[in-house]
Amino acid sequence: MAERKKTTVPRMRRGDVHGSRRAQAWVHLVINELIEIVPIEISFLESGNVSWRYIGRRLENVQPIENYLSLNGRHALRDFLRSTTSARQLFEVHDQLVADLTTAAARAFDSLLASQEFRAAFDAASRGFSASEPGQQAFSLGASPNFALDLAAERVVNRIKSLPNYFVDSHFWESQAVRLLGFAEGPAFKTLESSRTTLLKHDARLTPWLENTASDLCEKYDIPAAPVVLSAE
Repeated sequence: MAERKKTTVPRMRRGDVHGSRRAQAWVHLVINELIEIVPIEISFLESGNVSWRYIGRRLENVQPIENYLSLNGRHALRDFLRSTTSARQLFEVHDQLVADLTTAAARAFDSLLASQEFRAAFDAASRGFSASEPGQQAFSLGASPNFALDLAAERVVNRIKSLPNYFVDSHFWESQAVRLLGFAEGPAFKTLESSRTTLLKHDARLTPWLENTASDLCEKYDIPAAPVVLSAE
């Protein structure tokens, strides 16, 4: 059994008050939310899908810490960070790595659009799909050529191997993914992969830290691990 790492419990400025509502806010509004959400972020990173979107040029399911929290949670977060050096350091590193990953994904996407080989392969894939699936279109009616190319490049950036049937390009991608995913290479994609694995390693450290910190705060300030709703008698 792995040895439990020690965490530094934040110190209250006005004494250690049992049942502290301030500590409750840290646990219930910040730490608990992140304990649930960070593993979801990890699952996307482990799959290779960084969930980057060419519309908005942002990550959808990998976000800065503050974005995962409610409005009240964000207020509690700022107070928590002022009182906890270790949290401030861990969260700042996380957010910087998310920014690095966003930039790397955008550059990988741009490298695909700048590649004449990728464009030619996409055109060939579209023609091949139309020839092998009479009556089927690679994309819905009215979709512009740029939309189709941009969406295919986004799939490559996110290393998407298959899609549910309700996606507009699901049938096309089912038959052409292997061909187009072969372009996920070169310097831009090496940087993307490095950024993904670096954030993944950091998240692997962040998760146990969150769990240990929540436990320590609950123990020190005698607060419940989650809100307790007392029924009226």
